[in-house]
Amino acid sequence: MEVELRAKLDDINIVLNKIKKLNSKFKYEVQQKDVIFKPLNSKKKFILRIRSEDKKDHKLTYKELTDTDGVWKEFETKISDPEQTRKILLESKFYEWLIIEKIRKCFTLNDFEINVDTFIQPKDFGNWIEVEVITDHIENGRKKIRKFFESLGIYSNSLVEKGYPRIIRGI
Repeated sequence: MEVELRAKLDDINIVLNKIKKLNSKFKYEVQQKDVIFKPLNSKKKFILRIRSEDKKDHKLTYKELTDTDGVWKEFETKISDPEQTRKILLESKFYEWLIIEKIRKCFTLNDFEINVDTFIQPKDFGNWIEVEVITDHIENGRKKIRKFFESLGIYSNSLVEKGYPRIIRGI
C-alpha cells in the first residue's frame, strides 16, 4: 500500500534547504498536469487519473481509497495518447472531476519519496510537501513519515491525510 501524508508550506525554501541537508537524493523536477475522472454511477470510491509530465510522458492511474485516509490501492500504466484516453473515459461514463497542475520537485531519502509541490492550478493552493512510503504496515509507515516531518519542523497538527483532490474539493 502507498501511505502518504502532506502539509501546506509557509516557506518552501526553508523546507527545501532542510531536505537537502538530510542528504536526500534529488530525483527530478517536472511540471505535472492531472486530469481526474470519476465514474457517473459507482458506489466504489475510486478515481482514474491521466497524468502528463512536461507534456510528453503520460500515465493512466487507478486510485482506490481504502478505509484509511491517505492510504491508496494504486495501479498505473503508461499511455501514448492522453487525449484519446480522455475520450475513451468520457465515452465510458466517466466525467472530468478535477484538473490539477503543479511543479513537482522529487527527492528520495531511505524509504521515502518526498515531493515538494508548487501549484499552478488551482491558482491559490500554494506550496505543499507530500511524503510517501510503500508498506504493508500502515500505522508503522505513518509513524515513520511523522518522524520525518518532525525533522523538518513540521508537526502532527499540520499534517493532512487526505489527497490533493479531496483537499481541493473540501471532502
